[in-house]
Amino acid sequence: MPIPDLPFPRMESRLGVRSGRLILAEYLGHPYTGPSDPIRIGFPEIGLLLGMLSVVLARMLPGLRRHTWPRAVTLTYGFVVVGIWLSIPLSLTNIASWLVGYSPHLQTFFVIYIIVFGVIGLAVIFGKNFYCFWLCPYVAVQELLHLAFGSRARPNPKWFKVLNNARFVLLFIALFLVLVLKNPSVSVFEPWNVLFSLKGSVDQWVLMGFALLAAVFVYNFWCHYLCPVGAVMEIVLKVRKGVIGLWPKRKALENPKPSPTSS
Repeated sequence: MPIPDLPFPRMESRLGVRSGRLILAEYLGHPYTGPSDPIRIGFPEIGLLLGMLSVVLARMLPGLRRHTWPRAVTLTYGFVVVGIWLSIPLSLTNIASWLVGYSPHLQTFFVIYIIVFGVIGLAVIFGKNFYCFWLCPYVAVQELLHLAFGSRARPNPKWFKVLNNARFVLLFIALFLVLVLKNPSVSVFEPWNVLFSLKGSVDQWVLMGFALLAAVFVYNFWCHYLCPVGAVMEIVLKVRKGVIGLWPKRKALENPKPSPTSS
């Protein structure tokens, strides 16, 4: 059982111990029947939860949401904690793995469960995307580059709509490949995986360089035109809106208003 590259040593050591137990049990011909690993909540999990809570407060509290500085604080927090320290930005791979029947080991990868189900769950409950543009560390990098060079290039609204829909095309292609090949790793093409891990193939480094260069000239280039995670979140919000919209229609069908009668 190969041990993949992991974002921080604590998780890697846990997976190493667990993998060693399973390999030894398989070698001896006996299934491992020892106690299951407990779910441990440590600094990484607490740090991620605090970041998500800070975004909820910044966007929901009337005293904070009318200011711009809370967003700067949450983006900085996301860059330092989610990006540099944990190196676990929300990725399409984290979402696509469930589509092919692979769920990360809960006790080892509990922090992945927090970021995936936490972000999607908050979107379902509140109808807002609390991750993109608020906690995503790659957004912080893009906006810092754009601010530093002061470029203001923007496509016209017609082209913006066309290019914005490219995210859904990339999402469809990535998920199609995941389902056909039954391998979630084929959906790894987001530039932040290379940026924060400093590991990647030549084509991934080239893509990251292109995306960062484009962000200098176009505000949040990757997020608006190429990000599959943003497309997933937009689909979640649209489905939520559609489901909620069905409720008043159903009530209207069950309790139709009486038609006016002539006297």
